[in-house]
Amino acid sequence: MKFALPITAACVLALTGCTATDHIINKAQTVTQNAVQTVKNAVNDYQPHSKTFICENGMAPKIDYLNDSQINLNLEGRTTTLDAATAASGELYVAEKGIFGHGGEWHQKGDMATFSYSNLHGVAADINCKAE
Repeated sequence: MKFALPITAACVLALTGCTATDHIINKAQTVTQNAVQTVKNAVNDYQPHSKTFICENGMAPKIDYLNDSQINLNLEGRTTTLDAATAASGELYVAEKGIFGHGGEWHQKGDMATFSYSNLHGVAADINCKAE
């Protein structure tokens, strides 16, 4: 009889531990499923849009956000498609053959952007731009 109480208590604690573990696993699965659904909704809800910028050198590029991984950069009657790249912050889009036939980058943080390109003669430039 003296042994029955500790054994019963140990069994109850063991069963409670399993139930708590199962609860934690179920909760983690639910959180993961909700996160996956949120990402799916964000991808499905993407709406293409455009934004015009004014650069400090007077250029006025128009950016068409085609999807979550590409933009069209329209400038002076020319258009090029840039692909999303990894950025430390903000959004970075790059193209091997940019707007003037050379590589280019569009790095945007909110309403500010830096347009890095090589002009028709291959001269590199970095221009700061602001959304209208």
